[in-house]
Amino acid sequence: MFSKSTRTADAASVSSALRDILSALTLADSAHPSPAASSSSASGASSQHASSTESDRQLALYHLNFAGISLCSDATSLSLHHAFPLLRPPNSQAVTGTLLVSHDVFNVAPRTLLAYALPESTTVTDVWPDRLADDNAAARYSMYPLLEAVQGGNAKRAPLAAFNDWAAGRGLAHAHAPPMAGPHPGQLLTQIPQEMFDYIATYLSRDDFKALRLTSRLMCARTTGVFFKTIVVPFRSGMFGEELRAEMNTDPGNGESKSTATNVFERFGHHMQKFGVSYEVDEAILPKVVQQLLTRSYWGSYYWPADPNEHEDTPASAVDEIIGMKGALSKMENLKELALSIDSGLGWLSGPDKSIRSQMIHDRVDLFPGSYGLPSRRTQAQRELWDYIKSQYAARGELRHLARSRLYRFERAECITLQDPTIYSGVPIELQYVDGRTLMEANPLDGEVHAPDDEVAKLPSANGLLVTALDRDPTQSSSSYPVLPGSFTISQVGALMRVKWGQESLKDAFIMGVKESRTCRAVSSLNLASLPGRYLDDFGQPEFWKALPSLETLNVMVMGEHGEVEYDSDSILQYHTVPMSRAVAPFKKFLRDRIATLENIKTLGIGWTSGGEHATGLCGRNNNLLPAPFLRSQPLPTTMMMDDVVVFPHVQHLTIKNSWMTARGVEYLVDAHRECRLRKLTLDSVSLQVLPLRSGGQIPEQTTKVYLEQQGSNDIALDWPFRAWSWPQVLDAVSPDANFELLGEISANTKGRGALEELELISCGHSTIDHALWTFTGLDFQMFQEVYQWKREPSNSYFQARRSELEQLMPRGNDRWTAAIIPLIPRTEANALKAIWGATIGWQDEESTFAATLDGCRPGGTGRFSAVIRAPRH
Repeated sequence: MFSKSTRTADAASVSSALRDILSALTLADSAHPSPAASSSSASGASSQHASSTESDRQLALYHLNFAGISLCSDATSLSLHHAFPLLRPPNSQAVTGTLLVSHDVFNVAPRTLLAYALPESTTVTDVWPDRLADDNAAARYSMYPLLEAVQGGNAKRAPLAAFNDWAAGRGLAHAHAPPMAGPHPGQLLTQIPQEMFDYIATYLSRDDFKALRLTSRLMCARTTGVFFKTIVVPFRSGMFGEELRAEMNTDPGNGESKSTATNVFERFGHHMQKFGVSYEVDEAILPKVVQQLLTRSYWGSYYWPADPNEHEDTPASAVDEIIGMKGALSKMENLKELALSIDSGLGWLSGPDKSIRSQMIHDRVDLFPGSYGLPSRRTQAQRELWDYIKSQYAARGELRHLARSRLYRFERAECITLQDPTIYSGVPIELQYVDGRTLMEANPLDGEVHAPDDEVAKLPSANGLLVTALDRDPTQSSSSYPVLPGSFTISQVGALMRVKWGQESLKDAFIMGVKESRTCRAVSSLNLASLPGRYLDDFGQPEFWKALPSLETLNVMVMGEHGEVEYDSDSILQYHTVPMSRAVAPFKKFLRDRIATLENIKTLGIGWTSGGEHATGLCGRNNNLLPAPFLRSQPLPTTMMMDDVVVFPHVQHLTIKNSWMTARGVEYLVDAHRECRLRKLTLDSVSLQVLPLRSGGQIPEQTTKVYLEQQGSNDIALDWPFRAWSWPQVLDAVSPDANFELLGEISANTKGRGALEELELISCGHSTIDHALWTFTGLDFQMFQEVYQWKREPSNSYFQARRSELEQLMPRGNDRWTAAIIPLIPRTEANALKAIWGATIGWQDEESTFAATLDGCRPGGTGRFSAVIRAPRH
């Protein structure tokens, strides 16, 4: 659907284009001296259309002016346009145009405007229409960079998008590389070593690699091994059982009894070294209140209500799946790495609690990080769309308003057609596709769209406008979302149950396939990237781990489920909320009874996929943080609630991710491994519980100055002492290198570092659990005073109103063991972390930092620090 585009920039050319556009705009303004002239600024056909309507309707018509770059129709210019999307081709010129829209579109004051159209199918007939779920279809769009909006004589002006600033940040070092002399003879491909093809693959996306294999048969043969080296299969119910059903449904003797998936594994299985299966479910698959399917017929596309009694993803036979999975694994003779990701949809669902960025960029779990140099083209298209919209707000000087903006969908049979492909506005044509899920999540607008007659076409209702504008009604924008996690419909609960059936089949097939496949004996890495807590007992079978004798690297990330779907005593399907922390005890038992006993595992990663600082949404981000799987089974929180840590005597590198811990828990964990083989401990997004006032957690009021000696510079003055359970106190006790002795004080690290050689901290900070004895009100006010004041600033009044509305739509639960992150580190402690252990405060990734502000939170990384502490080498 897409083709690869090289991102380059020519600042001088783009600046010249900008000047031409502004000049054209000046001429356009001089051509509209009066309201009447402005009304006739569109084509003559448009004027006739407006004059033929009633007077009250005519007053509701508005002009939206846009601008772009018109490309020449010759092949050279078009080829440059495809290869160098930001390099202005020769003989191009600036153009402006006018869209005539209704009051409903104009009234939201759109900042950006896109016209989208779902592609037509050329294979359907009037006998067999093609019915597709609308969230699976990607729509082609054209952009209209808005310049000004005019109603009568009142002009509302907005500056043109700063193409030169946008292009400057998107160029590559090889943008001005000399062109190739010409195509090389195909025979030279045989002289290129295989290692060169492997190296080239690291710079391509998987979609690019598919295109490369189609250039010639010789290229296909040389790249087949690299292409099938890493395979991730999106699981669907019945996939691995297709062979048996195909044999039953195929006429005898036609030689087509095996499914496509089975043929792929038989032909190319010996190339596969990394194999993963993913079954990730989000709210996009859940039926809407009235489920509609996009139906494509020979005359066009339209929406038609689905049969409410028709069930997709009915439970497949587990026996079929097990046989199919075993057969697939048996063909992978060189298998080295396995991965599995299961998201049941019963965890925390964002629903309407999404920023405008989250609606466009849908991040997925990466089972094999770094396997490809670039993301898929669908992902690239999502990011191109987001970058374009962000640039439009930046050009207006309204980037701060982007967090209060929403997506609006205007869908009508009569709509503006897509632009001429020779008009370019910043995004490569091949990447001008918007995901169907983004269209589904956009808030619908009512009314009609009008344009000059030469721009109007009788299009199916699957076409329309997608605009961004400030959210003027948080209640409407939240309640209109098709999926409300706090009140699922009967059909949505039924969909979750069918998903549960399918994932049960996948889980059983994966476990049995590993246990019974000889090829898994050489697997050295297993990545359980997302695993519902209820499956931990099944993965605790001793036979499963005996089937992996060569396993050295293990990653176990568990998803805390917020809901449960089951039939009650009357056989009525019910959905009810459950505590997310109920997965902590099974996780701890799984680690202690099974993983800790495995002598072959050298690298171990454990943690949670749900909650914390990397979640999205106003209610989701920085909330629902689960404890590290060392929590004691006790009714009330105490300072000793995490003293019972799990010991991994054979692990050399332990990583704990996305969890909260107590200061005593961190110290006990390091102490318990001093005599073991642990060489490196990584705390990734780990938050320390802040000690309540009643337990001595107040910030010291009386402090003295202590000095850290620096070579060749002035000594650094720090405040002493530090707060109990603070990060400086914890690092003093567990650091393999520097401690409080550098300040001339007594260190708590009296036992030595033991076997630990390196302590890595990635985005660590503080949190507090949601319990009456341990909540914000029980902490020292100085720990959250700054956060408290920030939330009540007048500029955040919109988010206060939005949070009040969202809390009524999101699931309600009372989990005393989930924590909320405190985005703050006291200044005295931050100074000590930087001076003694060389820590950096905040995040370095600007996009991730900005994404948190779009959710209505403080900038990402606020109150977080990172550091690497290594033992001195003798």
